[in-house]
Amino acid sequence: MRWIILSFILVLFPFQTASAAPQPPADKVQAYSHFVNGLDALESARFSEALSAFSDALKKNSSDPQFVLARGVTATLAEQFQLAAKDFKRLKRLAGMLREPVLWTYVMEAMSGIIIDKYHAPGGHMNHPPGDVPPVGLPGHIVQGNKEYSTEFASFIVYNLATPYQKTRISDKYISGKRPSKNDPEIRKALAKAGKWFANRNKTRPELAYFFYERVKKSYRERDYKKAFEHLVPVRAAYPNDADVHYYSGAVWLELGRSASARKELTIALTLNTQFAEAYALRALTCANLGDENRARKDFKLAQKLKPDFVNQLKKQFDKAIAENKMKKSVGALLTELENAARSKVALDTLTDLAVKVHKAAHANRLHYDEIYQDKLRVLADAVRANPKNPEGMVNLATYLIEESFLRGDSVEPRREEIGYRWQESENSELTRAEQLLNYALKLNPNYVRAIMQKAMVRARFKDTRTAEALAKKALAIAPNHPEALQMYAMYKAQRADNLNAQASGLRQDSCSSSTRTENRHDGVWEVTTTTCYPPTRGDLQQAAQLDAQAKILRRESFLAMKKALKVSKGTLIGHLLESTYYLWSGKPKKALPVLQKALKRWPDSLKVHDALVKYFQTVRHFKLTEEHKALRNQLIHTTADPMLRLSWGLIPRTEWDKAKEVLAKARNLDPLDARVPAYLGVVYQNEGDMESARAAFRTAIALEEARFRLDDHVDPKKRLWNRDPMDFGTALKANLLLADSLEKEGRPDEALAYYRANAVYAERTPPAQNRRAMFSAFFPDPEAPLTPIPLPKNAATLLAESPLKAGKILRDQGKKEDAIKLFLTSASFGRPVGYSIPNIVTWKKGEDNFSKFAKETPAEAYLELTKIYMEKGKFETAHNYFRAAIANYPSKNVQRQIVKLDRILSKKEEERYRKQYQQSSPQQYQPRHRHKYEQPVPPQPRNNSNNFVFPPPFGR
Repeated sequence: MRWIILSFILVLFPFQTASAAPQPPADKVQAYSHFVNGLDALESARFSEALSAFSDALKKNSSDPQFVLARGVTATLAEQFQLAAKDFKRLKRLAGMLREPVLWTYVMEAMSGIIIDKYHAPGGHMNHPPGDVPPVGLPGHIVQGNKEYSTEFASFIVYNLATPYQKTRISDKYISGKRPSKNDPEIRKALAKAGKWFANRNKTRPELAYFFYERVKKSYRERDYKKAFEHLVPVRAAYPNDADVHYYSGAVWLELGRSASARKELTIALTLNTQFAEAYALRALTCANLGDENRARKDFKLAQKLKPDFVNQLKKQFDKAIAENKMKKSVGALLTELENAARSKVALDTLTDLAVKVHKAAHANRLHYDEIYQDKLRVLADAVRANPKNPEGMVNLATYLIEESFLRGDSVEPRREEIGYRWQESENSELTRAEQLLNYALKLNPNYVRAIMQKAMVRARFKDTRTAEALAKKALAIAPNHPEALQMYAMYKAQRADNLNAQASGLRQDSCSSSTRTENRHDGVWEVTTTTCYPPTRGDLQQAAQLDAQAKILRRESFLAMKKALKVSKGTLIGHLLESTYYLWSGKPKKALPVLQKALKRWPDSLKVHDALVKYFQTVRHFKLTEEHKALRNQLIHTTADPMLRLSWGLIPRTEWDKAKEVLAKARNLDPLDARVPAYLGVVYQNEGDMESARAAFRTAIALEEARFRLDDHVDPKKRLWNRDPMDFGTALKANLLLADSLEKEGRPDEALAYYRANAVYAERTPPAQNRRAMFSAFFPDPEAPLTPIPLPKNAATLLAESPLKAGKILRDQGKKEDAIKLFLTSASFGRPVGYSIPNIVTWKKGEDNFSKFAKETPAEAYLELTKIYMEKGKFETAHNYFRAAIANYPSKNVQRQIVKLDRILSKKEEERYRKQYQQSSPQQYQPRHRHKYEQPVPPQPRNNSNNFVFPPPFGR
């Protein structure tokens, strides 16, 4: 009965529900409780405790494959191979087509020599004597990732665990050289790491969310906010659209000093439940901390209305935050003060203090579309709640959901996906909620024309054209001369044609998309974003032509409906929009513009009019006016300089410096907090030769970014700062590199060194799982870069490795070689390690492999520098190891030329050492060694369909 009532409420108020919080798994609470305890023990490498817990779970539910797999994996890592073999034998029948049991079966067989699958047997037969089983082959296809596990995870347990462990058990006739011991520290670390990685992967299972959610609430009550945050990660992965989960995320971030992150999370919670009093109260506090007094007081008032007892407890804290963060000076004055200080030799900390004031002053009048969207939902939902039997309120709410389901957003850098201005579960989910409201409205009034037409539009968006057409005809049959019905019918036809044209346009463009997934690794659970791009295929272009042809037919059919609608809607907002659309369809765009300008004059705050003008300028292909009007439209809903920044991308490569500076000045006025504005301006000044202005601009950009981090981090700077997505650091990273590079060229190495070292902080705060991230935010417009093809952005590892390499070169030139070695090793650590012989495995997903986390080219240069230093020291064996690592890290063409020269020198030194050794012991047996020449490799060919690096096969001497 409870669920029937809840489903009724979900239909009526899809954004007002009490959240469907994680529920305990039916009839399996005790079993899963033991399973979670086992994962905790496995994460800490307490294998015996984990085995006991998983065995208890199996006693409660003996037929669950994941319990059997977990015990089999734990038994393997605990080196209890007989028990592991028993579980994996059972999984062959129990797990069906799952691949992970097969992966771990191979690993167990390699480690133990116990063969449970005759097809895995070495040499094709299983009759090997006990204790003398040859090496078990580990096929590459099982390393390829799938939906069950990632390529990197499988690569680690196969090549870093199973392969070296197997060498400890096989006899000398199968292996040359020294055999490792089972107690080797690296093997013991690999066992612990594999267990932790497996545990973290399994913690994100939806059925376990309930247990971690209970831990979140307990930790939050006990004010252990770091623990609460750790437990939230798997819950968020399982319940990404739950209001309570987002509320706790925001509450935890607020307590940990991350107000900006808390504000976003609380807004999502309020979007899902617009009556969430506690979320309003906490968002009021976050806004007060950021200097946004207007939003803070508005939210506090709403919270007091909904739950006064809870809110009154926060009154003192709220008033204190408002007083402390209120700025007396204007944004313009503070920004000018910051820019003037950046021209002087003021320390960066002082500049950051000024930038914090700029941020707080700007936040007072800053627009956030996600909050505007949530406000509108609350107002419309309140109207429904006030009169639940009137279909008009439901249709108004549904209409807003439909109109705004196209996620508004923008992007600046080429190849980058569009970044939304608000959170969205999915477009289809919002359309589905709108359709639920419309269905309920039609139950109240089956002949309500607006509800019928809006449902037709939803059906058209779902590509159910037959139902959509039937609904539209039904509406006209009910009210053939009804002005609103005619208007909506004409708009319906226009929408269908526009949808087809939009699909056609999308098919003709390079398709770029980013997907964020939960990366469950040995060092934690991370949210990892992967970006892929692919050009249109011939089939895409043919399909686009067909869609355009269909749209053309639709427009012809809709002219009659539009003419009739124009007669009854003359002078109205919809009438102006229909008239402009009519002229565009008729091939008379010059007549459409005056109509839209007249509409803009009468309805200056109408998003529909602004959207129509943007679409008009796109249709006539006027890029500059399109971007300028996008900027004008965005001022109504969201503070952003993206359109002006994108306009500057077209001017800077053409070296139109004056126009670029004019556009960037407009961008500065639109969004004084966007650090990309002074950063791009620095690029312009640098190319004009005005290095003083360029450095001031770069310093301003760095200060604005540092202030943004400070407002979203610990209040106490002595505490350890939070790890972040490296995209957050991209602009500051690149600005530091450009500053240091310019100072180094002018012969000021000590000043350059300070900026290179500043980037070390960002490297420390970047999670290892994010090293593969495509760094679009570090992709500044470059007049020297080719216009086509657009260069791919570097991954985070490559960008982070650049600073220590260049800093090491400065110290090397200053004679501080020991310090330089440390920095070269730091840079090299982002690449493939010395002796790294793991094969490159590409996953079934495009652009993902087990090598994408490594830096490209930069570590090769760092290894080469280490080779030179150790050759000077006379340590040729060490130099040789670093030399091979330089070859394996995909060197640039310049480094390849240096490698060829060093190869000759190093080979001569090796030959001399070899000759001396034999001349002293047995000179008569000496023969010159055959020298394997280093061959310059074919450079890797980048894939057009991915922003991740594609590595070639390894090569060497």
